[in-house]
Amino acid sequence: MTLLRPEARETLWQWRDLLVGLALATLGLYWVLGSGGVLRWIGVVVIALSALLIFTGVQRGRFLGNKGASGAGIIELNERQLSYMGPDTGVIVPLGAVVRIEIALNGNDALVWKFFTADGDVSEIPSSALGHEKLFDCLSGFPGASYEKVISASSSTQQGQFVIWRKTDLTMLPTQH
Repeated sequence: MTLLRPEARETLWQWRDLLVGLALATLGLYWVLGSGGVLRWIGVVVIALSALLIFTGVQRGRFLGNKGASGAGIIELNERQLSYMGPDTGVIVPLGAVVRIEIALNGNDALVWKFFTADGDVSEIPSSALGHEKLFDCLSGFPGASYEKVISASSSTQQGQFVIWRKTDLTMLPTQH
């Protein structure tokens, strides 16, 4: 027997990072205000780390709340390799070879992540598959990836392409002598 309705449990799971961050911030604040010496400084560090967890928790919660996992297939993220196994197809994307990431919103309100590699391959992964939060997680390996664009794309109602990340072409940068 569970004490929480499935919807409430799902909402708590969606915002878990934020809730843990708030709990840690409260503990850190208690140590800062109620203690002295080393424990006070540990509390300062805990508060700083909890601020990062709160920030990422808000982003993750907003992303996970927009489109739920109800489609077919499963997504795995292992060793800088993203895998999607669906009922009809499957793709393996080596994240080190990715040069651009887009999110496409098609007419039936479905989000599809597109991973473009240097050799011209395009791998499409639906965000409705089981493990869709791993798509959000894989962005941490791409410096400058726009989490706000991910959230905008996942909450948009208009068709379109959203460029989330693009590899900078280092040969185009001016050289200094």
